Amino acid sequence: MTTDQVREFTSGFLYGFTGNDYEAYFQTCLNDTPAFEAVMCEAYNDVISGSNPVAMQGVGLFASQVSTLNGFLQGCPDAAGSTATVGSWYKYWAGVPTKKLYYTIYQNLMTQGAAMG
Repeated sequence: MTTDQVREFTSGFLYGFTGNDYEAYFQTCLNDTPAFEAVMCEAYNDVISGSNPVAMQGVGLFASQVSTLNGFLQGCPDAAGSTATVGSWYKYWAGVPTKKLYYTIYQNLMTQGAAMG
């Protein structure tokens, strides 16, 4: 993934869970590293795999990077707040796997994946 794709993927993920659109924020605030891009690429590939357990692994990878992402978003407090919210939601829902969780993940992340091409 490129930095622009990471920005799109990350903003889409947050939008799917919070309804807040931070794409413009991320264009100026999210500056990542090659290591972060590699993890985001793996997370994206897991989510689009079509396998529920693998997709959940991808969501877990994304969630594992919340603190790193928060560091990238220091100058964008609204986006960082949504990132923390998504991280909290993941911790809760990871213990309660439901169809709603899978539906939310697929509906929102697959839409973003299609938009990224």
